[in-house]
Amino acid sequence: MNDDRVRLSKELMREQAMKNKAPSWLLIELAVSKGKELSMKYNVDESLVLSSLYLAHTVFDPGWKGEIQHNHTTLSSTFAKKYLDERSVDHERQDIILNAIQAHHNAIPCQTKVAEVMKNAECFKFVSVEGSLIWLHALGLR
Repeated sequence: MNDDRVRLSKELMREQAMKNKAPSWLLIELAVSKGKELSMKYNVDESLVLSSLYLAHTVFDPGWKGEIQHNHTTLSSTFAKKYLDERSVDHERQDIILNAIQAHHNAIPCQTKVAEVMKNAECFKFVSVEGSLIWLHALGLR
């Protein structure tokens, strides 16, 4: 079930990334890789962290200052809620995933260690040399 949830979240994000033209798939996978590492280090449910990472940018816009970009955490959370409901993910896990999505830009506080790990994995892509280069390249394509 957990691996299936991650696989399905990844498939959905891949579809959405193609549709939305952002963010770079390489950045997503960099965050996921760091999410795996941090999940193990801090003993949190890896499948919740990875699902949160994949679902965090399901609604996105390559436009830098647009409304979608500005509100993508809320929009992605709403989008993810429908997806999680359709797959009968229990409410406890949904709450964890949705909080992680909404909190990853500090708009609301993290309620769980899963959300903290997810947020840190997400931020890692901007502080690593590899992530910075990928991000700058992606910005050039916008």
